[in-house]
Amino acid sequence: MTNVQLTTATAIVGTKGVGSVTKVGKLKGDLPSSKPKPTKNPKKPEETKGTGNATNQVTKRSDPATYYTYDELRAMTKESGLTGRNVGFESHHLLSKQFASKFDVSQGDIISAPLTPMNHRGSGGEKIIGSGMNINNAIQKELKNIVGTNTERAAVKNATPEQIWQAHRNVYEKMGNSDWAKAIYDAHVKPLGIPYK
Repeated sequence: MTNVQLTTATAIVGTKGVGSVTKVGKLKGDLPSSKPKPTKNPKKPEETKGTGNATNQVTKRSDPATYYTYDELRAMTKESGLTGRNVGFESHHLLSKQFASKFDVSQGDIISAPLTPMNHRGSGGEKIIGSGMNINNAIQKELKNIVGTNTERAAVKNATPEQIWQAHRNVYEKMGNSDWAKAIYDAHVKPLGIPYK
């Protein structure tokens, strides 16, 4: 197995269908639909010293500009042959797609991270968050507790954007991915005027 870094998420890739790490690293620039994300205050990347990385730039994993949208990431993994049934990568909406309308964003424009099928939805192995759960299940369960409903379906239907944000933040922090929480906050939550808390 080889450790590969796509944009900001690190994942384990099996040998099936993987040509080279170089191919993966060049995908963002080669994708015709990729457009640079505008930033209000572009910052010069910090330089690292003695890290052994192929680049001397460090990108903050919590910066939404370092993430592809769901549509971009899905097209890239498909075009590169890095996806398939329970192999390669899947695109994970960092803000659950069922809540897109509450945040005034299309499902395809939600920032996303590449995950293996097992890490995304528990396919082909033990679930990563607990018995019988995947990331979206954990967010729905957390939302049910926050909203105070008897069912997850009622929680999803009745939740406010603030409650949805709180559920995502809590789950991602429990998973050790607080950078995902910060990224979705900046990209999708902050524009609604919701405080980080």
